[in-house]
Amino acid sequence: MGQSVCLWAVGLLASAQPTAAPASGQAASEGIAAGATVSRHGLSRSLERGVAYGRAVRATRGFTLIEMLVAVTILGVLAMAALPNFSSFTHNSKIRAEMSSFVSDMETARSEAARRNAAITICPSQDGAACSEDWSLPRVIFFDANNDGAYGNGDDLIRRGDTPPAKIVITATDLAAPTYVRFRSFGTSNSPTATWQICESGSALSGQTLSMTGSGKPYIQQQTPCS
Repeated sequence: MGQSVCLWAVGLLASAQPTAAPASGQAASEGIAAGATVSRHGLSRSLERGVAYGRAVRATRGFTLIEMLVAVTILGVLAMAALPNFSSFTHNSKIRAEMSSFVSDMETARSEAARRNAAITICPSQDGAACSEDWSLPRVIFFDANNDGAYGNGDDLIRRGDTPPAKIVITATDLAAPTYVRFRSFGTSNSPTATWQICESGSALSGQTLSMTGSGKPYIQQQTPCS
């Protein structure tokens, strides 16, 4: 019987599972790691909520006075730097637009003279009839049936142009007739050496000059100084 009691005691000791202690330590480590992970996730969410809150507060409060003054100062500096370029761009646009219109009128008069086999007159006019010496006025193109240098009864109007832009000044030189140019049927004109300088009043920037070749074809001289 004593032997049976000993065997029973040994069985109890074996069933005590001495490996339970390490398992408990591993569980504790896993618990700590899980807690750390949860803490990191919690911290990340907290930071995200903080950033979002900061953005919401900034969006709500708008700009401070100092920020606004800095922005206005920067815009002012940029505007001052861009102003000369903008003025030059506007000036050149006006000059090019009027030069394009002038060349178109000259080409129209020249081509109509060839098509009709007759002399065609182009001139500036205040009232659309009498020719003027001021080439800054609107231009008229017509067939001058009675050769009096003015558009009137019996003459055939080909084109009446628009008034040039404000401040555009057109100065003519070397005209055979002060008030008009007449293209012949074979393309040449009565003023083969005539020139027209297009400038902007009050501007120191360069203009453009329109001249004619010996055959009467107009051509442009770019960037000529205005007097």
